[in-house]
Amino acid sequence: MTPLEILVQRGTKIYKELRNKSLTRFTLKPLFLGLDIGFSSIKIAQFKGSRLTGAAYKEIPNEIRANKEEVSRFIIQTLLAMLKDGKFEGKNVNFFVSGPQQINVSSFTLPSALSGKDLEGAVIMRLKKETSFDLKTSFHDFSSTVLPGSNDCRIIGVVSPKEIVEEKVDTLQKAKLIPVSFNIVGYLLQNLLKITKIVDEKEVAVFMNVGARVTSMNFFKGNEFQLTREVYMGGDDITKALLRPIITKEGKKTLSWTQAEAIKKEYGIIGEEDKKEIEGDIPSSQISAMMRPFSERFLREANRAFSFYERETNAKVNKIYLCGGGSNLKGLDEFLSKSLNPEIIHFNLLKNLSLELPPEQKENLEKIGPDLIFALGAALDKEKEINLLPPQLKLTYKLSSIKTGITIGIILFALALFSLYGLISAKIKQQHELIKNSKSYLAPVEEKLSALDELQNWQKKVDMMKNVFLKAGKQPIWEGVLKEISRLIPEGIVLSSMSLDTSSKEAMKLFMKGSIVSSASIEKFPLAEFMIQLRTSPFFSQVEMLSFLKNMETGKADFELNCKIVY
Repeated sequence: MTPLEILVQRGTKIYKELRNKSLTRFTLKPLFLGLDIGFSSIKIAQFKGSRLTGAAYKEIPNEIRANKEEVSRFIIQTLLAMLKDGKFEGKNVNFFVSGPQQINVSSFTLPSALSGKDLEGAVIMRLKKETSFDLKTSFHDFSSTVLPGSNDCRIIGVVSPKEIVEEKVDTLQKAKLIPVSFNIVGYLLQNLLKITKIVDEKEVAVFMNVGARVTSMNFFKGNEFQLTREVYMGGDDITKALLRPIITKEGKKTLSWTQAEAIKKEYGIIGEEDKKEIEGDIPSSQISAMMRPFSERFLREANRAFSFYERETNAKVNKIYLCGGGSNLKGLDEFLSKSLNPEIIHFNLLKNLSLELPPEQKENLEKIGPDLIFALGAALDKEKEINLLPPQLKLTYKLSSIKTGITIGIILFALALFSLYGLISAKIKQQHELIKNSKSYLAPVEEKLSALDELQNWQKKVDMMKNVFLKAGKQPIWEGVLKEISRLIPEGIVLSSMSLDTSSKEAMKLFMKGSIVSSASIEKFPLAEFMIQLRTSPFFSQVEMLSFLKNMETGKADFELNCKIVY
């Protein structure tokens, strides 16, 4: 076999292997890990299409929760172990945070005629009024949805302090993960509703996620997220309420955290009408009285959120779906139904999902299912209506995705050329055999000469394929280069021509000619700004000025500069 035939054979083998393994994970359908790092636990989930293929849960020990450094170390070590033991695929992560101290979510309306910078400016003005965070030291983003039958659009604006986002990003990177999106819980739930379709399109529902420290109430009309309200109260507040001294038959008694947590899980929210003794000597009436401040405040905050939504939208809530780890608390639905009118349902998402889990994960799924809600939603986060990641991380991921797509495209193109060349080579070999066996008949039989013509045609096609293959090489991303130049040109500069020097095999040089037409041209400020922008861009390096000539009559200044294209 010739070296080229060996290369064709190997290329065909690689193509078949990649085809059997499916290239969708690289380009068309990238896999994401959904991550939920709460105050009391860590949750991870992963989907392939609409099939749940990975789910893991790990509780953060209570004794270290107050120590920020210990918690950070525990999270990093645990993430590495969970990813390895759970056999999750990929490193791309969608995540979020919640809680009034970490993120502020505002909902308001603006005229739908606003667009682009006008819309962004109007949103920033509203966010300055709506949030207590300083926008200069925070990351912010927003989504816009046109309201049917109206000239307004609904804006969901989000602000989070930079140190909160950067701290979460740093933790993920130390765990060797790649942050892709930083969303809010409302849109994560929307991802789940779109695949489960449990809410009727005309129905108004609230998904009440009861966590350890934060309870979030997310309002939906059908599958569309409309509003979120967060209450800085959760299951841990009930446990804390039980840590005060209790009068028993044997005198005063103070429960430990472990005892209080056990009573909460065993008995749940105890009503005033309950007449029984807990652990043999604690009257249920005392436990009920200790829980009352929490329950009254919780209901007050819930009613306030419901009233705000109904006042803003002129729509009544039809159902409340309970989810989150705290939703399993005994008596919670009866407790809520005494003050809140809508029907209360436990959100059992798992029965609406297609599962493809390892046996050990499937066995534990019923127990941890309510805690996984946001991790599941994050794993499905492909549209990313909100993304609070730092701009440089967004750009890095985008460029990485483009590079991956180009790489796969080149591989497929090369394999297609290999395959085509193999077919053509086989055809040529066949024609050679035909000619060899038919030489004695070629002279008297003129019609046999057509085989020679066909052979020549095939040979031309082979030569053409060879030239295409040899000339295909590493090239800059020209669309990105031109867009970057357009983005960087400051006001006052007009480019008249661009040319390319490809004589060097190591790097291409770009030559640019132009004029400065601003009134400040004598100080070269626009040109200096342009050169600085080029030097700091990831697309260019070694920016040099070749000439600068000022025309005293016209007031313009002509210049020439060059730079290397980075690729």
